[in-house]
Amino acid sequence: MADKFDVKRVAPFAAAALLILLLVNAFDKIRELEQKEAAQKKTLADLTVLAGDLQKLNIAVESYSGRLAVSETSQDIIPLLDELFGSLGMTKSVKEMRPGESRRAEGFLESSADIEIERTDLNHAVNLVYRIKNHPALLKIGSLRIKTDFQNPDMLNISMSVSLIRQAKQQSG
Repeated sequence: MADKFDVKRVAPFAAAALLILLLVNAFDKIRELEQKEAAQKKTLADLTVLAGDLQKLNIAVESYSGRLAVSETSQDIIPLLDELFGSLGMTKSVKEMRPGESRRAEGFLESSADIEIERTDLNHAVNLVYRIKNHPALLKIGSLRIKTDFQNPDMLNISMSVSLIRQAKQQSG
């Protein structure tokens, strides 16, 4: 006679198999949650770095916004540069200052001036670049070429292009 199906004998094995399946499933879920946690920790670290970068950019934007507001009150770049050279005592060193091209780009107007300075010393050159960089109006050095003077190697001849950046006026249409 065939053996009868004995529930009492099979039940512990079935319970053990079910327990093993539940444990495997639980360990898979735990591993999945640990991976999600690690990914979220990495994302949080990246966001923290980005938040610091954003704060630095906001400070820079506020600085440029203030300088842009000062640029709006400036009429033209030539009088602005005349004033700058006068404050540095360099008006006699300026050989030529002529208006350059004006360009419009992405809501801004950039008007430039080409300047040639002869026989100035390194101290005045450094002060000039510093004053342009930190000027209340938004000024940008487009090109800068510095050469030693042929007659006096202690003196410098400078050719540069400086731009005044203003916000372009909105045209009503």
